[in-house]
Amino acid sequence: MSRFRPTLAAVAGLLLLVPTLAFAQAARERSDVDDKYKWNLEDIYATDEAWETDFERMKQVADDLAGLREQLGDLDSANKLVELRHTQEEAMLLFERLLVYAALKSDEDTRVS
Repeated sequence: MSRFRPTLAAVAGLLLLVPTLAFAQAARERSDVDDKYKWNLEDIYATDEAWETDFERMKQVADDLAGLREQLGDLDSANKLVELRHTQEEAMLLFERLLVYAALKSDEDTRVS
């Protein structure tokens, strides 16, 4: 009975590999896939250039945050605190949008590096 264990393990391994091979053979070009099965990145950014514009804006917002953080000890007014909080919120939302677009864009076709 023990001499069949390696054979059984090899057969089980091959059975697990078969669906993977079938999927790999079934891979199609993205252009061949119906649009209803693809996410529409234009809902996030209309073009890559629009993403680049927001990326540059994110750098400015980060600089603004750094400047406001240097003033934390001088926050003598509620207005300064509100300004800091709004800038933080803008940075978080902008960063999340940039990140989601970039992640989805890189997953459009993982054969492209």
